[in-house]
Amino acid sequence: MLPDSELMGDFTDKYNAFPKEILLYAKIIPGLEEIWQKAGHPVEFGPKLYFSSESPKVLIVMDDLKAKGYRMIPRQEGLSLEQGKVLLTKLAKFHSASNLEFDLKNIAEELLKKKSQNLLSYDVYPAAGKGNNFSSVIHRIEIKFLDKDSGIVTEKFIIKILPSGDRGKFMEKHNIFYREIHVYDSILPQVSSLLSQIGCTTKLAPECITVLSNPCTLVLEDLCNSNYKMLNRREGLNLEQSMDVLENIAKFHAASVKISEINPKSMEMLFENSISECINSFCIFYKTGLASLKELIEQWEGFEEIAEKLENLQERIIEKIFENYMKKSTFCVLNHNDLWTNNVMFKYDSSGKLINSAIIDYQFVYWGSPAIDLNFFLYTSIEEGVRKAHWNHLIHHYHKILSKTLKDLKATTIVPKVTEIHAEVIQRGVQGILACLLKAAVIIAPVESVDFGLILSEREEGASYRRQLFSNPKYVEFIKPLICEAGE
Repeated sequence: MLPDSELMGDFTDKYNAFPKEILLYAKIIPGLEEIWQKAGHPVEFGPKLYFSSESPKVLIVMDDLKAKGYRMIPRQEGLSLEQGKVLLTKLAKFHSASNLEFDLKNIAEELLKKKSQNLLSYDVYPAAGKGNNFSSVIHRIEIKFLDKDSGIVTEKFIIKILPSGDRGKFMEKHNIFYREIHVYDSILPQVSSLLSQIGCTTKLAPECITVLSNPCTLVLEDLCNSNYKMLNRREGLNLEQSMDVLENIAKFHAASVKISEINPKSMEMLFENSISECINSFCIFYKTGLASLKELIEQWEGFEEIAEKLENLQERIIEKIFENYMKKSTFCVLNHNDLWTNNVMFKYDSSGKLINSAIIDYQFVYWGSPAIDLNFFLYTSIEEGVRKAHWNHLIHHYHKILSKTLKDLKATTIVPKVTEIHAEVIQRGVQGILACLLKAAVIIAPVESVDFGLILSEREEGASYRRQLFSNPKYVEFIKPLICEAGE
């Protein structure tokens, strides 16, 4: 209750202290707890509020934390290291959730400002669960607003925000998030325009709604509104799905070539090779992963020679990957550079027939040989039986669509022969095989158990986590035939 002391009463009245406290317990704390709940990490920031009143007396009725086993530490003692860590962890979660809440409200208001509409409410949900995304924080935001013609309208969008901490510093240092913004805001609209001029209306990617600066935010069309869905990454794609993805990436590649011919300035930012600038950071996944994979294979009888090859490769991995990216090619395209199941969404009709596939997440785009995308996709995303039985057919299909699209766009760049594309894929195949061997550990692991921070960590906790990933019996069963293939 409000203090009877006249001095304290004047103080709380002057600074509106108790109404602010009521607001905190009634709305703010539950709202911040809900953010963590939706992210799959429930947390309690304070006691639950049961009743509050501001008249005739200020009254707040809430949980008795002592009854739940909580106790207050004598302030004269000071906190122990363990207590200090627990408190600072809780405080950091409180601050981060409050910061996100503030950012999302600003984003919602900014979106409606462009529509000249009044915000009624907004809600936010994680759009990518733990273990699904490393390079940005992704949310789905649902906005309700009042439209003078339609009444109350609800719209959903995907928002991508530059992450905080080490991930954010890495993204900023290597200009990764801003490259993705440039692709969505500038390159993809040009791709769509060029393809529409030749009668191709296929949706290749979500539309960029807007780019906001504070905080740096990319607002995208939510493909789920159009019934697109992500498939289970633990199940490889079938032939039909694989051909559809290759058809769309071929169109994207062809359009990027035409853009570089007619508007090279718009591609300048992407001609800069981010890989060469962050090669050590970029290859840490391969370097640490190979070490863990070698540890695993050394335990298998009859695989001693392959383990030795991996040890030799481990010493030269950065050089090999750098060489793979920097090796000149007579034919270059804008590669997606992370083309696997998790970065593709599929749309089906009511009868279950595949209509289209759309490619998402363009943060690692790279100007170079199309073999980069082809290797990565063929080795990481397709059912093993389909890949082996239809390898030549899949590459021919990609080449057929690429050639036709370049011809229809009247591109002046010489189209490589299918045999040349095939040769490029084989020559640069080391990265596809490595990506398959190492990424499979992530793909097969339960989504909620994947921690990208630990996967990339060079500390002992990272090594311990990777050993756990690579010793998964399902991974071992999957990987043995591929190890034999890679060792041939």
